[in-house]
Amino acid sequence: MKVLSAIALSFLLAGTVSAPADGDYPWFNDIRMQAESELACDVDYFLNAREGDLGGKHTQEARLQCTDGRRFDAVREIPETNFRFLACDTQVC
Repeated sequence: MKVLSAIALSFLLAGTVSAPADGDYPWFNDIRMQAESELACDVDYFLNAREGDLGGKHTQEARLQCTDGRRFDAVREIPETNFRFLACDTQVC
């Protein structure tokens, strides 16, 4: 979780790209499919989604909530094709 906190802080310091006007990033579908496959998670909604540059790498991240109430942080550094999922502890999220 410290790594994810560092990423979030870096985005604040370096600036972020805001969400598209329609509220959906095109990579949300990638997260949905991967979460269903790896976590048996039907994504209910996303929050705190952002993308930006971190250490010379383009990074995409979002917090998602499954329909069963579980929450995960999803992070991907381009050119990686898969997201890494970190379970959110209710006290932290």
